[in-house]
Amino acid sequence: MKKAIFGLGNHGVQFKDTRHNAGSEALENLKLLFDKNSFNLKKNENWDVTFVKPKCLINESGKYIKAFIKKFEINTNNIIVIYDDKSIEFGKIKFKKRGSSGGHNGIKDIINELGTEEFSRIKIGIGEYKGNDLKLWILQKFTKEEKSKLEKLTNCILEILLNWINEKFE
Repeated sequence: MKKAIFGLGNHGVQFKDTRHNAGSEALENLKLLFDKNSFNLKKNENWDVTFVKPKCLINESGKYIKAFIKKFEINTNNIIVIYDDKSIEFGKIKFKKRGSSGGHNGIKDIINELGTEEFSRIKIGIGEYKGNDLKLWILQKFTKEEKSKLEKLTNCILEILLNWINEKFE
């Protein structure tokens, strides 16, 4: 069964290590973990999983994801999107099988393009924003301490992904 894991973020070096790229950064950390442990999803004949970083701005992810799943004939129930969430405490993660955008413009675009809320998500908490300029805050770079804490979440995200891939969630 074909599945795809999408890590959302803004494409471009100027956005590296920013809060809004938490999903993209998590995907990179997961790839490193798989490579480091010689863990290859393709070795199991039941798995056909692709890691994907959309090459666009995060708020325009829907068209990219729609084109990708159409090209590779992947059902929306077999995609999972990893992204930042400003309403979750920093360093926490949350798994959802479906739902609304929660105000996230990238997820809103995906829902609009796919015509459904029926896709799984892993939300990475980047902390609640309490200032006046949300755009400035989400495009702010993580501190070294924050980046280290996020890298430590990789094993937790991996466990969620393996359960999702093996369809062990009710």
